[in-house]
Amino acid sequence: MNIFINGESISLINSISNTLTDALTLYQQQNSALSNFALALNGDFISRADYPGTVLNPNDSIDIFAPIQGG
Repeated sequence: MNIFINGESISLINSISNTLTDALTLYQQQNSALSNFALALNGDFISRADYPGTVLNPNDSIDIFAPIQGG
């Protein structure tokens, strides 16, 4: 199953459920580790507490936002 993280196509191994946690784990293995971030799935923000129970569908789009300083 393919999904998109920050516009990059990621292939997930089909298992019983492909969750948001699974996708983030794979993404962090392939990229620099993220510790603080916000996340949107198909344009909707998802709470960190909901990551394990959020099942992904083919072609879902995940956007990861790192914090920035401002004033």
